Amino acid sequence: MIDDPAARKAMRAAERGIHADASRLVASVPGLMREARRRRIEGRGASPSLAQLATWALPRLAAATAVAVIAATWIVSRERGDAAAASTPTTVESVILGGNGDGTGDVVFDALLDVRRSDG
Repeated sequence: MIDDPAARKAMRAAERGIHADASRLVASVPGLMREARRRRIEGRGASPSLAQLATWALPRLAAATAVAVIAATWIVSRERGDAAAASTPTTVESVILGGNGDGTGDVVFDALLDVRRSDG
């Protein structure tokens, strides 16, 4: 079942009721803490990960996007207001045809309509 000799030895010792000795583990804690501190200090100079960059960049990108949307909305609403004030009244036909009432907006279709009109 267990192929590792060290694991087999530990299991047999546990079966005999021998208490585990944690003194080596307790003695190694200060060394582990020093190594963790050294790695943490060493890691500060490393380049940031994608998650760290995203944490820094996403709020700034969201704010920039909000400013761009507000500016675009203001510009479009101002231009629509200027266009609505300067335009002539439209007819139902011009709205349906999608143009200014003079044609459909499609060059080929307008040419066909002109041919029909000229035939009488």
